[in-house]
Parts: sequence; C-alpha cells; structure tokens
Amino acid sequence: MLRSFLALVVSGFIASLIASSLPSSQTAMANNERGRKLYMQHCASCHGVDGKGQGPVAKNLREPLPDLTAIQRKEGMFPGTKIKLLIAGEVGETEMTAHGTREMPVWGKVFREARGQDRSRLDVYSLMKYIESIQEK
Repeated sequence: MLRSFLALVVSGFIASLIASSLPSSQTAMANNERGRKLYMQHCASCHGVDGKGQGPVAKNLREPLPDLTAIQRKEGMFPGTKIKLLIAGEVGETEMTAHGTREMPVWGKVFREARGQDRSRLDVYSLMKYIESIQEK
C-alpha cells in the first residue's frame, strides 16, 4: 500500500515537472519571436538586421554603433540586467557614450506610453532576450 502511494506521488511529481516545463519553453519561444519582431521594428534601422551596428541610419549618427552580437564576448558574460536598463532608458547618460547625447530612443518610455507598464516590461525583456540570442558563440 505504501509503495503504491509513493509510486503515485512520485509519478505525479514527475508529470507536473514535465507539464510545467512545456509552457515555459513555449513561452521562451514566443518571447524570442516577440523580441525579434520588436528588434526589427525598433532597432534594426540603426543596429542593422544582423545586430552588427551597420543599419541604414547608422551612418547618420555621430558615433559608430556597437556590435550587439559581441556584447557577451566583450563583457565575459551577457549583461542582461544592464541591457534591459539601457533599453528602458534607466541607465545614466554617461553610460551611453556611443550614443552621444542619447540618440537612441528610450524604448521603455515609448513602450509604456503605447502599451502600458506590464506590456512594456515584457517588451523590454523580450528585446533583451532576443539580443542575448544573437550573441556570437
């Protein structure tokens, strides 16, 4: 009786682990697709479709744009929190030297005004995860 009960509990636990992992992987894929679409809509004109900083608008900016695919290599690890803060406009002007006097739009503010606070956070997170996904290996 005890063995049957333990087997049932263990089986239930394993089933719940499997079930809970499925939506998160689907959520991750959805966030990455959302991030890719946001990137193409808001970032690619400057940073380029490939993220290397050679978009059609880049030549009109004062400073060369960073290669977004090399962030992890340069930093040693991908600085997700820093990237989210940068996208959201919560990083000080001194940390935006490549953008001079903040030529990069504060997307967090744009997203908040257009979509509301919660969706704005999701957009910033999705963009950060997309940029993380294009890092050179």
